[in-house]
Amino acid sequence: MALLDNIVAYYKLDNVNDSVGSFNLTNNNTVAFNSGKIGNAADGSATNTNKSLSIANNLGITGGNITISCWVNVTTAPSAAIYAFVDQADVTNDIEYGVVYRDVAGTKKIQYWRNKFNVATELVTVDTTLTVGTWYHMVLTYDGTNIQGWLNGVSQGTATASGVGTGASDNFGCLARPVDASGFASGLVDEVGVWTRKITDAEVASLYNSGNGLTHPFVTDTPAYRAANVAMLKVG
Repeated sequence: MALLDNIVAYYKLDNVNDSVGSFNLTNNNTVAFNSGKIGNAADGSATNTNKSLSIANNLGITGGNITISCWVNVTTAPSAAIYAFVDQADVTNDIEYGVVYRDVAGTKKIQYWRNKFNVATELVTVDTTLTVGTWYHMVLTYDGTNIQGWLNGVSQGTATASGVGTGASDNFGCLARPVDASGFASGLVDEVGVWTRKITDAEVASLYNSGNGLTHPFVTDTPAYRAANVAMLKVG
């Protein structure tokens, strides 16, 4: 497999355009595009209460296999709030996938959701505090049986997930949960990719690219990529 296989959308977030197909996003309440991980990024500002990018479409994913990859940078830490960096939902099986950062009674948590909407949420949770102003690579995968979460190329664990929900709608978004207009993230999101399969461990590592990131169309035969991954290439 290659990273271009089964990719359905990719947002470099220099603007709202989909680099793969026709799933261009709508800019809600004037999200700015400022300096990001690679090029520019979608900036929800330091106090985001209503800014997001979204499309009323499930990108062809209805609760089945999926990968969501993104780079995130928190501007203001959440306090008793949820930051939904990337979120996808469908009306067919009423499943919501989300890459989320939140505060629960003073403890910061990263969560990778497969939410059976209005029924139950199955998720991988990691207690960790993200450093404000620092870029992190997050990946959610689901293979039909297990959710898996990744942070900076390292697996954060798995959780069994199955079943359907009720009452969702077809939506995809960055910086919020468009399914219910909540979870506005105070920070930046960049390089968002969505696949209709669970990408491999090696592909996660390629996207992380030793902390440098890798943008669509994922060209790796460059001096910069080889230099950043010299140790990995020697092992291979």
